[in-house]
Amino acid sequence: MRNPAWTRDEIILGMDVYLRNIRTRPITATNEDVLFLSRLLNELPIHPMEKRGAEFRNPAGVDLQIRSFKTLDPKYILKSSLNYGRLFKIVWNDFIHQRDYLHRVAMAIVACQPLPFDYCHRLDLEEQSFFEGSILYQYHRYIETNVERLERLKKEVAGNGWLSCSVCGFDYEEAYGRIGEGYMEFHFFCPPVEYANSMEIHDEDFGPVCSNCHRMLHRHRPWLGKAERVLILK
Repeated sequence: MRNPAWTRDEIILGMDVYLRNIRTRPITATNEDVLFLSRLLNELPIHPMEKRGAEFRNPAGVDLQIRSFKTLDPKYILKSSLNYGRLFKIVWNDFIHQRDYLHRVAMAIVACQPLPFDYCHRLDLEEQSFFEGSILYQYHRYIETNVERLERLKKEVAGNGWLSCSVCGFDYEEAYGRIGEGYMEFHFFCPPVEYANSMEIHDEDFGPVCSNCHRMLHRHRPWLGKAERVLILK
């Protein structure tokens, strides 16, 4: 069975290992960071067990994929090209000028394990473009869709006045009448690079937002805090 292609999350983790090792020690199948990454990739729920071959993300394969970043690294001129996928080049270009942030993303992915929810293998369109990858996106949505918390936040905001978007002021009831009554989404403003399965979640880190502003907040980088949320507006 052919093993599945590397995902954005896996490439982020691999690129972090590459950049932390390439100038200081050889990247081989016995490198401790490569061995750790091999174990981690086997533990991550990204790929269903039935789609994994016998050599899924073994140290030799992980080593080969990590060394393929040399093809993208302008500091190396290779006699022969190492194979890499299109997504490798996209992730490389996204992070090569923000290596510290890349490392923080990689560490957050590790810190979120084991996930407190079932990983969904059917990625939605917004998730596919989430800068930090699918695991941190799904963790973000797991936090934002807690029903008990959402009801508590809506009651609190509605008790203080109109239940309207804290970015653009949109009011669902005013626009749609009865079917919009009591409807509002809430955005979690804590940056994904700070996520961990032991993190404390506070109500003050959420804000009421309409669907449009919510999607734009998810797309904006750098990640905006609660005080900067209006910066998404033109």
